[in-house]
Formats: sequence, C-alpha cells, structure tokens
Amino acid sequence: MPRQTREEMLAELRAVALRTFVVKGYEGASLAEIAQVVGYSKGALLYHFGSKERLLAEILAPASANVEALVRELSALPRKQRRERAVPALTELAMRDRMEVACYSRLAEELPDDPAVRRMTASAVAIRALIIDDDAPLSEVVRVQFALVGLFQTPVRLMDVSADDLRGPLQESFRAALADVAPL
Repeated sequence: MPRQTREEMLAELRAVALRTFVVKGYEGASLAEIAQVVGYSKGALLYHFGSKERLLAEILAPASANVEALVRELSALPRKQRRERAVPALTELAMRDRMEVACYSRLAEELPDDPAVRRMTASAVAIRALIIDDDAPLSEVVRVQFALVGLFQTPVRLMDVSADDLRGPLQESFRAALADVAPL
C-alpha cells in the first residue's frame, strides 16, 4: 500500500478530529486519541497543527469561508432576490458542510469565545440579516431564525439520510417556512 501524501495525512487527521469534536465536544476530545486513530503520535499532530485550538480553527475554516462567500454573494444581489437565492444556496451549504455545522453546534455553547466559533456565529447572524430586516416584527424574526436553525440542524440530525435524498425535502421545507415572512 503506498504511503499517504502529507496532504492526505492532514486531511485524515482533520476528518478524525472533526468526528471526535462532534461526538465528544472540545474538552472531551483528546489529541492523543485523534492521532492514535490514524496511526500517528500526538507529537506529530502537534507538529502539523500546533495546538488543539489551531486544529479546530482549521476544521471550521472551510465551512466559515463558504458561509462568508455566500454572505458576499447575497449582499451583492438586489434585496428582492436575496431570499430566493438564499433558499437553494443555504440548503446546499447545510448539506455540504453538515459535519462542520454539527461541530459548530456542539461547540458554540462550550466555546462561545473561541475565534473559530465566533467567526461562524458572525456569519450566521449576517445570513439572517440578509433574509429579514432588523426592524421586522419579532414574530417574523423568530420564524426566520427557526427556519435557519431547522435548515442547518436537520442534516445533522439525519446523518444517515443521503444528501441526494434529503436535499429536495429540506429545500421545500425551508422555502415553505419563509413563505409567510414579509418580503424584503
């Protein structure tokens, strides 16, 4: 069996760390355990990532970048088109980054001041602000927040359902949840 490239090894370490953070949380995740699962030492893991904090930041960075790119895309659209574009784009994001969303959800309460967690939180707030005006009635803000939480938590809770099977119903449900909210 050929040796892994450096990139393959780092990707494997990140994937195992992501699953470990999702299952055990930040405090429960052991760098030694993560390294052992892929056949490396804790020292090798620390050599590549420097710290548990940097490992977490590297795990969440791609999903954060995806959300930030979507915020930029939606911000560039005329107000009336934002919500319509947001439905398929956010659904795709929720499906593609569901493990990262699960990790963020698990760690948001445990590490609210962590820079990687704060970055994801800021992006989520920006998405909501692009879907509904700040001065909208509270009942509508709550409806949008509920729809967003449902959109991102459903793929996490239904990990055993394939993305292809879940994408359509998820998008339909998200669109329906936003249907009664006043237009921008």
